[in-house]
Amino acid sequence: MRLIIAAFFGIIIMVSCGESGREQNRTIKQAAAIHEEILERYDSLCGALKAEDERIVAELEAGIENAKRKSAYESMKRSIDKSFRLLATWEESVVAVPGVEHDHDGEHHHSHDHLKEDIAENMSDKEILELQRALQVRLDEVATGIGGLLHTIEMYDQND
Repeated sequence: MRLIIAAFFGIIIMVSCGESGREQNRTIKQAAAIHEEILERYDSLCGALKAEDERIVAELEAGIENAKRKSAYESMKRSIDKSFRLLATWEESVVAVPGVEHDHDGEHHHSHDHLKEDIAENMSDKEILELQRALQVRLDEVATGIGGLLHTIEMYDQND
């Protein structure tokens, strides 16, 4: 009987100290990988926009004599601001993968909405994976628009 009780407590200690089975699930690992990828991409997009924004603001603050060029730079600034808002809206919809820690290596620290985390805890592994995939698709759409904007700005500067 003592052996059974000792084994029972041993199992309880191992389960409580070890990782939960969910974190080891292949579907959750895949969702976590997508989550990390989209956060890195988000940080990269924010960094590229920030650099371009700083450059354009500096140009505008330095004073642009040519009215047509000044108007173009003001339009670029508005487009960059709109892109930042699109990224912020996307970031607000991000839900972390339950039970999986992730790094905050980027300069933007991602918020954690405890209500969203509670909802995610009650989602199936498949639903969590599908959510991460949907976030990835939406970020791809936003990134395409931002890439087009940055390319247009680059082309304008080359022809200026």
